[in-house]
Amino acid sequence: MIELKVLSFNILADVLANGGNFTKLYPHKGHLLKWSNRYPMIIDIITSYDPDIFCLAECNHYYQFKAEFSERGYDSIYAQKASNNPWRVFQDFKRVINQNTELSKIVNDNFFDKEWYNLDQTQLGDGVAIFYKINRFELLSKSCYESNPVSVHTLLKDKITKDNIIVTMTHLKSKRANHHIRLEQIHTIFNRINAIDSSNDVKSIICADLNADDTERTPFEVLNRCYKSAYGQTEGSNTILLPLWTTYKWRGPIEVSQPKADLIPKDVAVQYPPNICGKQQNEVTGLDCHTIDYIFVRGMKIVETLTTDTDIVMVDDQDVGIPNEKYPSDHIAIGVRLE
Repeated sequence: MIELKVLSFNILADVLANGGNFTKLYPHKGHLLKWSNRYPMIIDIITSYDPDIFCLAECNHYYQFKAEFSERGYDSIYAQKASNNPWRVFQDFKRVINQNTELSKIVNDNFFDKEWYNLDQTQLGDGVAIFYKINRFELLSKSCYESNPVSVHTLLKDKITKDNIIVTMTHLKSKRANHHIRLEQIHTIFNRINAIDSSNDVKSIICADLNADDTERTPFEVLNRCYKSAYGQTEGSNTILLPLWTTYKWRGPIEVSQPKADLIPKDVAVQYPPNICGKQQNEVTGLDCHTIDYIFVRGMKIVETLTTDTDIVMVDDQDVGIPNEKYPSDHIAIGVRLE
């Protein structure tokens, strides 16, 4: 059988890395969060999997990734979040100025010639991206959405199997209180997928940082659409086996995640491995540790789940969480082998 390897990775946007209050790293190890330190580690992680397709969340410096992986035989698409794109705000402001004679007299043209005006604007805000090997896939169509939620979608033709595959990458709204918004957003994602193909017969892969764990309905809404979780959904059932975590970070007081029965469908069973972090997640310790990153597939067999060694949170016998000396993001890369 022909296999397909897929990777999904929230790489931690710069603005969050430098303002995320990662308490175990500050103040003496704040340099570990610098992009110059994290970027080579991110590249090493991605290339170690040698994925046929990989998806990135919280991706800024997109053109740096594009150049890097173009040389490695990948093409890509990208959508930057409209909500955190200061470049767009600046452009809108400039347009207003140019349309108003009085304002144009006040604002000197040199205002628009500042050095930062010519920066790589993807550094100013993050977004999501899909990369795919061009010797394996032909791009048939693509669509990019900058908000509500940010997402990118491709329809790829596998040059080996001749199958068409829809690939989606999205990043839903954060904060525990926004679970209703996330539920609406996942419905929007399916509307966008249906706009590509409404028959549900085309193979489909959804990579996502849902910002929702098993105490919310959002991930189960995906399962209800005939998708399987790459984490080991039992064939013919709605039972899934969750990993220990996909994000593990120490930073200030957090919102305690407590299961809410009304958010979980009664026909869905969740099985847990020994959970090392659930008992520790509280406002006192500041540990934010749960599963919010997913790969869902439709129309393909899950051969193997590819995950990161959870020992990465330990440095010199101390639990420092991630990012740290050994790992560049507060989320782990997750992957799957399909056929």
